[in-house]
Amino acid sequence: MMNLNEVFLTGNIGKKPEIKYTKEEKPVLTFSIAQNSKTKDDKKITEWYNIVVFDKLAETLSLYLEAGMPVLVKGVLKVNNYEDKDKNKRTKVYIVAHKVIFTGGTKESKTAEIPEDVNFGIVPATDDDDINF
Repeated sequence: MMNLNEVFLTGNIGKKPEIKYTKEEKPVLTFSIAQNSKTKDDKKITEWYNIVVFDKLAETLSLYLEAGMPVLVKGVLKVNNYEDKDKNKRTKVYIVAHKVIFTGGTKESKTAEIPEDVNFGIVPATDDDDINF
C-alpha cells in the first residue's frame, strides 16, 4: 500500500513570520495561517495552522511574507509527540512547507515582488495564473 502525506492549505498569515537558526546555523521560519468559515447557524469559525519552513526557502520567505498576506501552502503534515518539563504528554501538529504561493497582496494591498533569480519553491500568482500541481 502506498503512503501519501500531502497538504494544501490556503489562508492569511497571522502575525509576522519569525526566523530562527538552529545550533548548526540552519534557518527555520515559523508562521501560522488562518482559515475562516461559518457554521450552519452563521457563526464565524477561525482555524489556525502552524507552518514550518527550512533552509534557503525559509530565508527567502522571511524577506517577503507579512502578517495578513493570503498564501497557498503545499507541504507535509508532521506530528511531534513529546513530554513537557512537567512530564505531561503533548502533541504538536504542524505543516512542513515545501512551496508557498502568494495569492494576493497584503492588507495594505502591496504585492510581493520577487526577483526572477529567486525561485526556491516560491511561485508568485496573479489573477490570470492557473495553479496546477
